Amino acid sequence: MSDVVLEASGLRVYYNTRRGPVKAVDGISFEMSRGETLGVVGETGCGKSTLGKSILGVLPPRTTVEGELRFLGKDLASLPREELRKIRGKEIALIFQDPMTRLDPLFTIEDHFVETIRAHEDVSKGEAIDRAVTALASMGIPESRLKHYPPDARPSVHAGAARVDNPPRIERAVFD
Repeated sequence: MSDVVLEASGLRVYYNTRRGPVKAVDGISFEMSRGETLGVVGETGCGKSTLGKSILGVLPPRTTVEGELRFLGKDLASLPREELRKIRGKEIALIFQDPMTRLDPLFTIEDHFVETIRAHEDVSKGEAIDRAVTALASMGIPESRLKHYPPDARPSVHAGAARVDNPPRIERAVFD
């Protein structure tokens, strides 16, 4: 079995607009093996978040994706939506640099954790909260943070939310 967890080959992601295609990602190729860190660095608008969203399969309608994108040998572009949803959040997650723009400010951190866990697994609310406490503790964040709202959240809390579905296979891939 190969050690390659995530790979892209000639990946192109174009947003189709009235003025023509916007080439957000234009021919990127990489391999990421277990234990490796992949850092994608670039200026605003260069395609970092689009790359992450293409991996998760959460691109907007009318987006053209070409090339190969594989996770544990599976072609992500050809996976049925339901199978991709099962992988997303459980085995692969995107951690945005600014949690303020990604977490609903009307819900507590606990609410976000519980929703994420229960979307992927049939567990009680109590078990989901216990898992959230464990995920935060593994990062040195006290349980009391669960009662806070996203404006008080730090990127580490968002990272904890990404890890709560039992540690993802891709532990360190930074896109934003």
